[in-house]
Amino acid sequence: PAGRDGGKRRAWALTFINSAVCVGTGLPAVARVFQGTFGGCMVGSCSVLWPREVLEGRSELAKMGVILFIGNMLADIVVGLMDYRQHLALLTGWVHHMLYSLFLAQVLTTESSLAFSCFFLEEVPTILLSLGRLRGTRYDLPFGVAFCTTRIVYHMWGMASIWMHRDGLVVFRYYWFLVLTIFLHVHWFRAWVRSYLTLLRRKELLD
Repeated sequence: PAGRDGGKRRAWALTFINSAVCVGTGLPAVARVFQGTFGGCMVGSCSVLWPREVLEGRSELAKMGVILFIGNMLADIVVGLMDYRQHLALLTGWVHHMLYSLFLAQVLTTESSLAFSCFFLEEVPTILLSLGRLRGTRYDLPFGVAFCTTRIVYHMWGMASIWMHRDGLVVFRYYWFLVLTIFLHVHWFRAWVRSYLTLLRRKELLD
């Protein structure tokens, strides 16, 4: 469709594609994380920390995922300028996308793409959100569960692992980013909980 609604659909389609690609390119790194932790229990060497070799490793697939992530954010700005400029927020649009792109460029220069791609699993909630917007369907509970599991629990697990491996770890220089994002994720999750509880109360009143 033409106009603002069509533009928003294009933006959500870009978001869905980007999130799916991020998760796909990050799965090998995530698999190595789980293999290096819980996988060791099969041979009696369990570890609760992400393997240091994953946090220090390199991967062309992970690098490609980061580059595509940057490209999507720039494309999102272009689509916003063409289709719904008045709805392109300064903070969550221009500032967020440009600063995030600069941050990811720094991640590329320090060969930290593999460690960063471990966190691509946190894009699963975005897949559910964008899919719901494209299909006109609500995935409230699956979104909330996925958000809490990946963007809070899994994220904090990664933070703890990087902190314990911090000596001489290049990716530790980005720890400030992990701290900022966990506060943001908790803030967003609290907002989702309030919204979801309001939705449940409205359904009870209708019943």
